[in-house]
Amino acid sequence: MSVRQLAEADIPQVADLYWTHMRRGKGSTPPALLPFIRELYFTNPFSDSAIPSFVYEDKNGRIGGFLGGIVRKMSVCGQPLKAVFGGNLIVHPEFRSGLAAPRLLGALMATDHDLSMTDSANDISRKILERLGFRTIPALNIHWARPLRPSHYAIHTMFHPKAPVVSASLKFAAKPFCGIADTVAFTTFEAFSAFFTSTETICSTVTES
Repeated sequence: MSVRQLAEADIPQVADLYWTHMRRGKGSTPPALLPFIRELYFTNPFSDSAIPSFVYEDKNGRIGGFLGGIVRKMSVCGQPLKAVFGGNLIVHPEFRSGLAAPRLLGALMATDHDLSMTDSANDISRKILERLGFRTIPALNIHWARPLRPSHYAIHTMFHPKAPVVSASLKFAAKPFCGIADTVAFTTFEAFSAFFTSTETICSTVTES
């Protein structure tokens, strides 16, 4: 087993690995995924040959792991620095009992960069990264959403896991009630927003005077 730089010829195998084991997709890999990977790791304007992506392969040339590296140029207090964002760490189940993930991460960490970051890591990846010296920053790992139509959003969340026909029927039946509930919610939110805005204006006026 060895780790080496990603080559364009590896894209079909990497795409299959990503589709099957990262996205858990069904059926064959979508053809559009191949040019997407090529653009992301080879032809985008931020690509840097000094900071490549890496694959983990066996002696027969079969790719069992992949780690992508995305380069961004930044500056801190006027000093330029080069950051690498590691992403799409994928290891085939048959290779997960070995050193595929640590060796892929070690190869990326050995490249010429000033800062390394990642996001959307699952618990397994996070534990591996922390063993290699990474730190988890809780404040940068908060995911939130503000649904514009809360009732529609709730119905979608509740019925999404069901069979498509059942889900579509339930959503259709609930749509008129959701419309009324969302209108009431929007009106209430606007009223509270107007109240707090006017309160802030009064407080600001008093403070300034």
